[in-house]
Amino acid sequence: MRLKCGVPVLLSLLLLPVLASAQSMPAPAWGASVDGLRLGLALVDGAEREPVIEVTFENAGPQDALLNLGFMVGNGRTMVPHSVRLMVRGASFGTCELEYADRRVSHVGGRIDDLVVGLPRAAQYVVKLPLRDFWCAARKKFPMPWPAETLHVTARFSGGPAVSVNLDMPGMRLMHFWRGTLASGAVSLQVPPR
Repeated sequence: MRLKCGVPVLLSLLLLPVLASAQSMPAPAWGASVDGLRLGLALVDGAEREPVIEVTFENAGPQDALLNLGFMVGNGRTMVPHSVRLMVRGASFGTCELEYADRRVSHVGGRIDDLVVGLPRAAQYVVKLPLRDFWCAARKKFPMPWPAETLHVTARFSGGPAVSVNLDMPGMRLMHFWRGTLASGAVSLQVPPR
């Protein structure tokens, strides 16, 4: 009898850290739904010194979706969601589209594959990316020099077909990738000085 009463209490105690971490998760700023898909953007809690963004893809539509988020190298060892861009606006900073440039991939001397993500109905896919790995190609500066001001940031994703079709994967051209553009809602960000 004691064991039966103790099990619910023990399970409750074990779930407390899970429930606490779920409550501290940032709520994404969602953009408009396009064909049942939407994009959310949030700043990761506890990452004030080195800001990290969290981009969430959600499929609330009636059909499964297939996304091409960018590319992979090393036969899938390193995944680069290059199709995720950030639009940043600030008073002195102006406006700039930031591209993701993973520091682990300084050059590619071999095979490149598409970063394919399946997103079934009612599913979410979340990727966390350090802000330090984004840069503005128009300004030709890496790492990005951040101003000491509040910035307004939105994420954008442009979906398209497979682009890195290799000889052993010609069927990738036939896959029904989601095509279109998703934009998130806006978040405010102040990058701490280095």
